[in-house]
Amino acid sequence: MHPLSAASAGATEIVPLNFSGQQSLGIYQPAASEFLVLMVNGGAQTRAGSHRMQQQLAQHWQQAGFASLRFDFPGFGDADGEPGTFVDHAAYLTELPPQLARYFGKVRPIVLFGLCDGATAALLASPWLQPQALILLNPWCRTAENHARTMLKFYYLRRLISAEFWRKLATGQWHALDSLKAILKLLGPVQKQHSSVFLAPEDIPHDDLKRFTPDSAVPQAMLNWKNLPCQVQLILSGADLTAAECRELLQLPQYRCIAAQLRLTDIVGANHTVTDPEHFVLLQSETTEFLRTKA
Repeated sequence: MHPLSAASAGATEIVPLNFSGQQSLGIYQPAASEFLVLMVNGGAQTRAGSHRMQQQLAQHWQQAGFASLRFDFPGFGDADGEPGTFVDHAAYLTELPPQLARYFGKVRPIVLFGLCDGATAALLASPWLQPQALILLNPWCRTAENHARTMLKFYYLRRLISAEFWRKLATGQWHALDSLKAILKLLGPVQKQHSSVFLAPEDIPHDDLKRFTPDSAVPQAMLNWKNLPCQVQLILSGADLTAAECRELLQLPQYRCIAAQLRLTDIVGANHTVTDPEHFVLLQSETTEFLRTKA
Protein backbone atom coordinates (compact mmCIF):
# COMPACT_ATOMS: atom_id res chain seq x y z
CA MET A 1 0.00 0.00 0.00
CA HIS A 2 1.34 3.41 -0.95
CA PRO A 3 -0.14 6.48 0.75
CA LEU A 4 0.50 9.71 -1.12
CA SER A 5 2.79 12.20 0.51
CA ALA A 6 4.50 15.43 -0.44
CA ALA A 7 7.84 13.79 0.27
CA SER A 8 7.30 11.19 -2.45
CA ALA A 9 6.61 13.76 -5.18
CA GLY A 10 9.18 13.58 -7.95
CA ALA A 11 10.48 10.07 -7.19
CA THR A 12 9.58 7.77 -10.07
CA GLU A 13 8.14 4.46 -8.85
CA ILE A 14 7.65 1.02 -10.36
CA VAL A 15 4.08 -0.24 -9.91
CA PRO A 16 3.43 -4.01 -10.15
CA LEU A 17 0.30 -4.78 -12.19
CA ASN A 18 -1.60 -7.93 -13.13
CA PHE A 19 -3.78 -8.39 -16.19
CA SER A 20 -5.76 -11.61 -16.20
CA GLY A 21 -2.95 -13.41 -14.36
CA GLN A 22 -0.19 -11.87 -16.50
CA GLN A 23 2.40 -9.75 -14.73
CA SER A 24 3.25 -6.26 -15.93
CA LEU A 25 4.99 -3.12 -14.73
CA GLY A 26 3.87 0.46 -14.56
CA ILE A 27 5.91 3.65 -14.20
CA TYR A 28 4.37 6.14 -11.81
CA GLN A 29 5.42 9.80 -11.98
CA PRO A 30 4.25 11.36 -8.68
CA ALA A 31 3.11 14.95 -8.50
CA ALA A 32 0.89 17.18 -6.43
CA SER A 33 -2.31 16.43 -8.33
CA GLU A 34 -4.89 14.23 -6.67
CA PHE A 35 -6.04 12.84 -9.99
CA LEU A 36 -3.95 10.38 -11.97
CA VAL A 37 -3.39 10.53 -15.73
CA LEU A 38 -3.62 6.95 -16.94
CA MET A 39 -1.70 6.63 -20.22
CA VAL A 40 -3.04 3.99 -22.63
CA ASN A 41 -0.67 2.65 -25.27
CA GLY A 42 -1.78 2.54 -28.89
CA GLY A 43 -0.81 -0.23 -31.31
CA ALA A 44 2.25 -2.37 -30.66
CA GLN A 45 3.76 0.14 -28.25
CA THR A 46 5.50 -0.15 -24.91
CA ARG A 47 4.88 2.16 -21.97
CA ALA A 48 7.40 4.70 -23.34
CA GLY A 49 5.05 5.38 -26.23
CA SER A 50 5.82 6.02 -29.86
CA HIS A 51 9.08 8.00 -30.12
CA ARG A 52 9.01 8.16 -26.29
CA MET A 53 5.85 10.29 -26.47
CA GLN A 54 4.36 9.00 -23.23
CA GLN A 55 7.62 9.24 -21.33
CA GLN A 56 8.14 12.84 -22.41
CA LEU A 57 4.53 13.83 -21.73
CA ALA A 58 4.65 12.21 -18.28
CA GLN A 59 7.80 14.12 -17.38
CA HIS A 60 6.36 17.38 -18.68
CA TRP A 61 3.10 16.88 -16.79
CA GLN A 62 5.00 16.00 -13.61
CA GLN A 63 6.87 19.30 -13.77
CA ALA A 64 3.50 21.02 -14.17
CA GLY A 65 2.17 19.19 -11.08
CA PHE A 66 0.22 16.31 -12.62
CA ALA A 67 0.80 12.66 -11.71
CA SER A 68 0.69 9.90 -14.32
CA LEU A 69 0.99 6.15 -14.75
CA ARG A 70 2.13 4.40 -17.92
CA PHE A 71 2.46 0.63 -18.29
CA ASP A 72 2.85 -2.30 -20.66
CA PHE A 73 -0.07 -4.39 -21.86
CA PRO A 74 0.44 -8.18 -21.98
CA GLY A 75 2.73 -9.21 -24.82
CA PHE A 76 4.61 -5.91 -24.96
CA GLY A 77 7.66 -4.53 -23.18
CA ASP A 78 8.19 -6.10 -19.75
CA ALA A 79 4.72 -7.68 -19.54
CA ASP A 80 4.00 -11.41 -19.70
CA GLY A 81 1.61 -12.94 -22.21
CA GLU A 82 0.81 -12.63 -25.89
CA PRO A 83 0.00 -9.42 -27.80
CA GLY A 84 -3.68 -8.61 -28.27
CA THR A 85 -5.86 -6.05 -30.01
CA PHE A 86 -7.10 -2.76 -28.59
CA VAL A 87 -10.28 -4.62 -27.59
CA ASP A 88 -8.15 -6.88 -25.37
CA HIS A 89 -6.45 -3.77 -24.00
CA ALA A 90 -9.82 -2.26 -23.12
CA ALA A 91 -10.69 -5.41 -21.18
CA TYR A 92 -7.37 -5.20 -19.32
CA LEU A 93 -8.10 -1.58 -18.42
CA THR A 94 -11.24 -2.62 -16.58
CA GLU A 95 -9.03 -4.61 -14.17
CA LEU A 96 -7.02 -1.57 -13.08
CA PRO A 97 -9.26 0.32 -10.58
CA PRO A 98 -9.01 -2.17 -7.68
CA GLN A 99 -5.26 -2.59 -8.23
CA LEU A 100 -4.70 1.15 -8.19
CA ALA A 101 -6.85 1.56 -5.09
CA ARG A 102 -4.73 -1.05 -3.29
CA TYR A 103 -1.44 0.49 -4.38
CA PHE A 104 -2.32 4.08 -3.52
CA GLY A 105 -4.38 3.17 -0.48
CA LYS A 106 -7.33 5.13 -1.85
CA VAL A 107 -9.45 5.61 -4.95
CA ARG A 108 -7.98 8.38 -7.08
CA PRO A 109 -9.87 10.18 -9.85
CA ILE A 110 -8.55 9.26 -13.30
CA VAL A 111 -7.90 11.20 -16.48
CA LEU A 112 -7.40 8.92 -19.49
CA PHE A 113 -4.89 9.70 -22.23
CA GLY A 114 -4.62 7.60 -25.38
CA LEU A 115 -3.18 7.74 -28.89
CA CYS A 116 -4.87 6.03 -31.86
CA ASP A 117 -6.43 2.71 -30.82
CA GLY A 118 -5.21 3.40 -27.28
CA ALA A 119 -7.72 6.27 -27.27
CA THR A 120 -10.42 3.91 -28.56
CA ALA A 121 -9.56 1.36 -25.88
CA ALA A 122 -9.92 4.13 -23.29
CA LEU A 123 -13.38 4.93 -24.63
CA LEU A 124 -14.39 1.27 -24.56
CA ALA A 125 -13.29 0.91 -20.94
CA SER A 126 -14.66 4.25 -19.76
CA PRO A 127 -17.88 2.84 -18.18
CA TRP A 128 -15.71 0.78 -15.81
CA LEU A 129 -13.04 3.43 -15.17
CA GLN A 130 -15.42 6.38 -14.71
CA PRO A 131 -12.78 8.95 -15.72
CA GLN A 132 -12.90 12.57 -14.72
CA ALA A 133 -11.83 13.54 -18.25
CA LEU A 134 -10.24 12.07 -21.40
CA ILE A 135 -7.49 13.29 -23.71
CA LEU A 136 -7.82 11.58 -27.10
CA LEU A 137 -5.06 11.98 -29.67
CA ASN A 138 -5.98 10.85 -33.20
CA PRO A 139 -8.41 8.16 -31.99
CA TRP A 140 -8.96 5.09 -34.16
CA CYS A 141 -12.41 5.43 -35.76
CA ARG A 142 -12.02 3.14 -38.77
CA THR A 143 -14.89 1.21 -40.27
CA ALA A 144 -15.12 0.15 -43.92
CA GLU A 145 -17.62 2.89 -44.75
CA ASN A 146 -15.81 5.66 -42.88
CA HIS A 147 -12.42 4.66 -44.29
CA ALA A 148 -13.80 4.72 -47.83
CA ARG A 149 -15.33 8.17 -47.46
CA THR A 150 -12.19 9.56 -45.88
CA MET A 151 -9.89 8.11 -48.52
CA LEU A 152 -11.97 9.69 -51.28
CA LYS A 153 -11.84 13.10 -49.57
CA PHE A 154 -8.50 13.04 -47.77
CA TYR A 155 -6.39 11.23 -50.35
CA TYR A 156 -7.87 11.24 -53.86
CA LEU A 157 -9.30 14.77 -53.87
CA ARG A 158 -6.05 16.16 -52.45
CA ARG A 159 -4.10 14.19 -55.01
CA LEU A 160 -6.26 15.62 -57.81
CA ILE A 161 -5.24 19.18 -56.94
CA SER A 162 -1.58 18.37 -56.33
CA ALA A 163 1.18 19.44 -58.69
CA GLU A 164 2.60 15.90 -58.59
CA PHE A 165 -0.62 14.48 -60.06
CA TRP A 166 -0.64 16.92 -62.97
CA ARG A 167 3.04 16.32 -63.62
CA LYS A 168 2.42 12.59 -63.89
CA LEU A 169 -0.60 13.20 -66.10
CA ALA A 170 1.38 15.44 -68.43
CA THR A 171 4.28 13.00 -68.70
CA GLY A 172 2.10 9.90 -69.11
CA GLN A 173 3.14 8.41 -65.76
CA TRP A 174 -0.38 8.37 -64.29
CA HIS A 175 -1.84 4.86 -64.30
CA ALA A 176 -5.46 5.82 -64.84
CA LEU A 177 -6.87 2.30 -64.83
CA ASP A 178 -5.27 1.40 -61.50
CA SER A 179 -6.54 4.61 -59.89
CA LEU A 180 -10.06 4.13 -61.24
CA LYS A 181 -10.14 0.58 -59.92
CA ALA A 182 -9.09 1.79 -56.48
CA ILE A 183 -11.76 4.50 -56.49
CA LEU A 184 -14.49 2.09 -57.58
CA LYS A 185 -13.45 -0.30 -54.81
CA LEU A 186 -13.94 2.51 -52.28
CA LEU A 187 -17.32 3.56 -53.69
CA GLY A 188 -18.94 0.28 -52.64
CA PRO A 189 -18.54 0.82 -48.87
CA VAL A 190 -19.51 4.49 -49.23
CA GLN A 191 -22.91 3.48 -50.59
CA LYS A 192 -23.48 1.53 -47.36
CA GLN A 193 -22.99 4.53 -45.12
CA HIS A 194 -26.55 4.22 -43.75
CA SER A 195 -26.05 0.66 -42.59
CA SER A 196 -26.89 -0.54 -39.10
CA VAL A 197 -23.26 -0.04 -38.07
CA PHE A 198 -24.00 3.67 -37.83
CA LEU A 199 -27.73 3.75 -37.25
CA ALA A 200 -28.00 1.46 -34.26
CA PRO A 201 -24.81 1.26 -32.18
CA GLU A 202 -27.11 1.01 -29.14
CA ASP A 203 -27.86 -2.59 -30.15
CA ILE A 204 -24.31 -3.64 -29.24
CA PRO A 205 -24.15 -5.05 -25.69
CA HIS A 206 -22.17 -3.20 -23.03
CA ASP A 207 -21.50 -6.05 -20.62
CA ASP A 208 -18.78 -8.05 -22.36
CA LEU A 209 -15.91 -6.30 -24.13
CA LYS A 210 -14.45 -9.58 -25.34
CA ARG A 211 -17.46 -10.11 -27.61
CA PHE A 212 -16.29 -7.26 -29.82
CA THR A 213 -13.98 -7.44 -32.80
CA PRO A 214 -11.82 -4.43 -33.69
CA ASP A 215 -14.40 -3.53 -36.37
CA SER A 216 -17.51 -3.84 -34.19
CA ALA A 217 -15.78 -2.11 -31.27
CA VAL A 218 -15.62 1.28 -32.98
CA PRO A 219 -19.40 1.93 -32.91
CA GLN A 220 -19.46 0.85 -29.26
CA ALA A 221 -16.62 3.24 -28.47
CA MET A 222 -18.56 6.01 -30.18
CA LEU A 223 -21.66 5.17 -28.16
CA ASN A 224 -19.62 5.32 -24.96
CA TRP A 225 -18.26 8.66 -26.12
CA LYS A 226 -21.79 10.00 -26.62
CA ASN A 227 -22.73 8.90 -23.11
CA LEU A 228 -19.67 10.29 -21.30
CA PRO A 229 -20.56 12.55 -18.38
CA CYS A 230 -17.11 14.19 -18.45
CA GLN A 231 -15.19 16.54 -20.72
CA VAL A 232 -13.03 15.31 -23.61
CA GLN A 233 -10.05 17.02 -25.19
CA LEU A 234 -9.73 15.81 -28.77
CA ILE A 235 -6.41 16.49 -30.50
CA LEU A 236 -6.18 15.87 -34.24
CA SER A 237 -3.08 15.96 -36.42
CA GLY A 238 -3.51 17.82 -39.68
CA ALA A 239 -1.45 15.44 -41.83
CA ASP A 240 -2.83 12.14 -40.59
CA LEU A 241 -5.38 9.78 -42.18
CA THR A 242 -6.48 8.39 -38.79
CA ALA A 243 -7.26 11.91 -37.59
CA ALA A 244 -9.14 12.62 -40.82
CA GLU A 245 -11.23 9.48 -40.32
CA CYS A 246 -12.15 10.63 -36.82
CA ARG A 247 -13.08 14.07 -38.10
CA GLU A 248 -15.22 12.48 -40.84
CA LEU A 249 -17.05 10.21 -38.42
CA LEU A 250 -17.88 13.08 -36.07
CA GLN A 251 -19.61 14.85 -38.97
CA LEU A 252 -22.26 12.12 -39.23
CA PRO A 253 -25.63 13.26 -37.82
CA GLN A 254 -25.67 10.72 -34.99
CA TYR A 255 -22.27 11.90 -33.71
CA ARG A 256 -22.57 15.67 -34.09
CA CYS A 257 -23.58 15.92 -30.45
CA ILE A 258 -20.07 14.67 -29.59
CA ALA A 259 -18.40 17.32 -31.74
CA ALA A 260 -20.46 20.04 -30.08
CA GLN A 261 -19.12 19.16 -26.62
CA LEU A 262 -15.42 18.76 -27.41
CA ARG A 263 -12.42 20.81 -26.51
CA LEU A 264 -10.84 20.43 -29.94
CA THR A 265 -7.21 21.13 -30.79
CA ASP A 266 -5.99 20.96 -34.38
CA ILE A 267 -2.23 20.61 -34.82
CA VAL A 268 -1.80 21.81 -38.39
CA GLY A 269 0.71 19.77 -40.38
CA ALA A 270 1.39 17.26 -37.59
CA ASN A 271 1.83 13.57 -38.33
CA HIS A 272 0.16 10.71 -36.48
CA THR A 273 2.62 10.55 -33.59
CA VAL A 274 3.39 14.31 -33.50
CA THR A 275 7.13 13.84 -33.98
CA ASP A 276 7.97 17.35 -35.17
CA PRO A 277 9.47 19.23 -32.17
CA GLU A 278 7.29 22.31 -32.65
CA HIS A 279 4.15 20.20 -32.95
CA PHE A 280 5.09 18.22 -29.86
CA VAL A 281 5.60 21.37 -27.81
CA LEU A 282 2.07 22.38 -28.79
CA LEU A 283 0.79 18.95 -27.72
CA GLN A 284 2.50 19.36 -24.35
CA SER A 285 1.14 22.85 -23.76
CA GLU A 286 -2.43 22.05 -24.88
CA THR A 287 -2.72 18.92 -22.75
CA THR A 288 -1.18 20.64 -19.74
CA GLU A 289 -3.62 23.53 -20.02
CA PHE A 290 -6.51 21.04 -20.23
CA LEU A 291 -5.25 19.23 -17.12
CA ARG A 292 -5.16 22.57 -15.28
CA THR A 293 -8.88 22.93 -15.95
CA LYS A 294 -9.39 19.58 -14.19
CA ALA A 295 -7.21 20.36 -11.17
